[in-house]
Amino acid sequence: MQTITQVEQSEAADEARRNFFELARSFNNAMLVTHAPDDLLHARPMRVVRIDDDGDLWFVTGVETVKIDELVRAPSALVTMQAPHRFASVTGTVAIVRNPVTVADLWSDSFRAYWKSPTDPNIALIHLMADAAEYWDDSGAAGVRWAFRATKAVLSGTTLKDDEDDDVGLHGHVKL
Repeated sequence: MQTITQVEQSEAADEARRNFFELARSFNNAMLVTHAPDDLLHARPMRVVRIDDDGDLWFVTGVETVKIDELVRAPSALVTMQAPHRFASVTGTVAIVRNPVTVADLWSDSFRAYWKSPTDPNIALIHLMADAAEYWDDSGAAGVRWAFRATKAVLSGTTLKDDEDDDVGLHGHVKL
């Protein structure tokens, strides 16, 4: 039998998951962060082609690119997404996909600027198999709640602490 605390934690986890997916699917672009050969981090903007129901992310790129070399050498990656007052990050392991059926399924006419068709041999998909995500959303009502809490902290002489924020509308961790 689950305790009330376990039920509340489960409900909060479900809400955080819903909030993450709603937020993540609102982004068209992201920063893909990989490990460069010198072990420094290397970030570049990428168009998000698809976000699966399990949190996996898909991107399209050319086969002969530095990012492919970096991901083959070190397949763990981080993706960050940002808009005014809205942020998300996803970590996971990457697979390079060259399956023509999958490429055709994810094909968009906007890719024609780089490749003539989905059968172009230089196309590769980056499939980030998501492990975990985190989000922050202080837009709309969540932002009003945060502003109220911040004002209350200032007026009472206390401080806000990220680790004490239990409002999953504002911030959440999601296991994927």
